[in-house]
Amino acid sequence: MSGRVPARALAILILACLAVASGMWWKGGVESSSAYMEINTGRPSEFGAQLLYRGIKLPGVPIVFFKRYRSIVEMDRHAGVTIAVDYKGVGFNTFFAFYRDGTMAGTGQCMVEENGDQILHDIHNLKDGEFYDTNANLVSTVKNGTGIQTLFYSEGPKNWELHLKQGRRLRLTIWDKNGSISLDKKYDENS
Repeated sequence: MSGRVPARALAILILACLAVASGMWWKGGVESSSAYMEINTGRPSEFGAQLLYRGIKLPGVPIVFFKRYRSIVEMDRHAGVTIAVDYKGVGFNTFFAFYRDGTMAGTGQCMVEENGDQILHDIHNLKDGEFYDTNANLVSTVKNGTGIQTLFYSEGPKNWELHLKQGRRLRLTIWDKNGSISLDKKYDENS
């Protein structure tokens, strides 16, 4: 070693000193996804997905620089299930779903897409997944886009059953909380 500091290390050190001297800090925050809009106000809905991010914040400036999204969290208030997606970018991302009491409802890889400034996740567009009832029993799986996705209400009854084949939806059945079928839809296997 010649005792010289590598240019990259020196640049990082200078930026860190400038950040501390100017009062910048690495900030975390939450914003509502614009994909879920309130009909009456036209603003993002608090009931839609929440996007968790990190970035650099200057005191007194309302903008976060170098914002990077890291998670998508959505609570399905009707079914009582919370879904968290570990956002790594467009494509299949790891998700976890939990019932109100913290019991695992499902885990796997779901599709995340970007549409302009919107980040959209779809836990029904699956690469792989395992799904559990409210007693933590494995009830269905999806492998390489083929299988059955079964979701339950937090109170116990079956909510949703989606049959998939190579990433295509074949049949969707939805039950209400009383156990009556509210939707039974067959999809065109070729579309």
